Amino acid sequence: SEACPGPSNRIPRGAMLLQRRFGISQEASLQ
Repeated sequence: SEACPGPSNRIPRGAMLLQRRFGISQEASLQ
């Protein structure tokens, strides 16, 4: 989904970074 430029273009860079960081923290908590 990261390869799709459409949706990520509408999302501000800060929000994208927060979302990615949140996803990474979720993965870490699962492991």
